[in-house]
Amino acid sequence: MNYISIPLIGEIKHSRPNYIPLNVKVSVLGVSFKNSKWYAGISGSLNEKKPELKTIGYTVGIDVGSRKSATTYNGSNYASYSFSKEIEDRMFTLEKDKIRWQRTMSRRAKKDSSGRLLPNQSKRYLFAKEQVASIYIKISNILNNNSHQISSRLTNKKTKEIIIEDLNVAGMLSNGKKDKKLNRKRFHKVIAKAGMGRLLRNIIYKASWRGIKITKANRFFPSSKLCSSCNFKNQWLQSEETWTCSNCGVKHDRDENASRNLQNYTNPCWSGFYKHLETVKVNKRSSGLAGSMGQVAKGKRLLKAKPEQMDKTSNSII
Repeated sequence: MNYISIPLIGEIKHSRPNYIPLNVKVSVLGVSFKNSKWYAGISGSLNEKKPELKTIGYTVGIDVGSRKSATTYNGSNYASYSFSKEIEDRMFTLEKDKIRWQRTMSRRAKKDSSGRLLPNQSKRYLFAKEQVASIYIKISNILNNNSHQISSRLTNKKTKEIIIEDLNVAGMLSNGKKDKKLNRKRFHKVIAKAGMGRLLRNIIYKASWRGIKITKANRFFPSSKLCSSCNFKNQWLQSEETWTCSNCGVKHDRDENASRNLQNYTNPCWSGFYKHLETVKVNKRSSGLAGSMGQVAKGKRLLKAKPEQMDKTSNSII
């Protein structure tokens, strides 16, 4: 099957012969134009049964982030996946080229008195615009390829269940755009480059192909703040890569600790305690918890205070 039949146009030869199986029932055909090239996206269904869920294998907790693409824990070993040095060097080169061609565009652009672009631009401007578009596509292809490689390794034959976080990636990106501070802009770029939503989508659909159960932890589950040794919650953890538990004294790597807590999320020994953390709420009217509004105000001051400002013997602010 070397041709695609498009209504009102006819048969068009594509660049990947015998790529589409003959037993596919095509339901949707989409055609797009990117960087002077035409692409056809096909959605269809195969008459194949879904594999049964595995009963033997590891239960793996996966923590995705911006520092490392993914950190896993299967009950005995940790593993981390991130960009290789070659990919980092390639991305750095492409970013430099993109900035250079964007400056060329700004110099060659023809604008009217109000600063708007004129419809008729020079050939050098159009050439620079094509170069910027091609660089964007190269960066996107590199990130997609890296995401597919990592997700294929995570959904291997020895895994029976994967536990991931229900992250609001779109909310992270929108918050980064709205805030005008420089650090929030950088945070938005880092989140977009990490591709956490893309990686989670790839893990979910590849796991369904291979009979691996997917469990999503609650969105507000404090996987990074909980000590995996004693379940003490570190309220003051912000962006530190490592932290030491003030209750048991164990030093944790942030990502490894989160993956271990996710791996224990469905463990019967800890699942009740984790669900209690997700559903517990403080009654602001102090009924049953504090005797008066004065005690409630004192509790609020204690929650806002830092550990070094608190006297542990009397639970008061120093």
